[in-house]
Amino acid sequence: MSTLDNDGWVIEDPHRLAIISGYDIETYSLARAVASEAGSEPSEIKRAIAFAIRNEATRRGMTLFSVTTLTRQRGPSYRYGRQYHPSSGDSRYVSTAQDPGHEDLEIASKILSEPGFGDPIMGSSRFFQPEVQDRLFAQGKPGYRKDSTMLLESWGSEGWQAVVSVGSWMFLRHESVEWRGATYANAGGAVAGWLSLIGAASLIAYASLRG
Repeated sequence: MSTLDNDGWVIEDPHRLAIISGYDIETYSLARAVASEAGSEPSEIKRAIAFAIRNEATRRGMTLFSVTTLTRQRGPSYRYGRQYHPSSGDSRYVSTAQDPGHEDLEIASKILSEPGFGDPIMGSSRFFQPEVQDRLFAQGKPGYRKDSTMLLESWGSEGWQAVVSVGSWMFLRHESVEWRGATYANAGGAVAGWLSLIGAASLIAYASLRG
């Protein structure tokens, strides 16, 4: 079990934690992010978030360990931790503060070991819960400087487009990622995933970020 310091950084060495889990560092990093972002969510949500994180690593051309530990101030910190660190003001793409459970590790392992395992979020790699964003913004919680409308407008100006919703979560895809029906590719053309029909009825398309 890992331990957080006062600013939300995990004290233990990431590679040591992966060894203890019995999984490689890539699978463990993905599972840890899933547990931290959606630990209490049903498996459908966990799968969607796992795909989003994998897609972001592909989009950036980074390993999962790097994309989950990269921070704005430190750069490659090579440490797990909270998404936002109050004392330093540093932040990262996703939280990795929580230890993964068996289901998190199994989901991560399946997604990484089976290339054909379907992507239910169509190449999306950014995600959030609008209602939670609005509530925490209203409460003035550190790290939440915009409500959902302002956040979507800001992301839209950076090339992010809302694509699907799974449960209370909204998923966005960057304009540099071209979706081709059952496949998607980065601007460079490398195929990165497959669309799953499983759960397709639960996906809600968003026509516009500003509508």
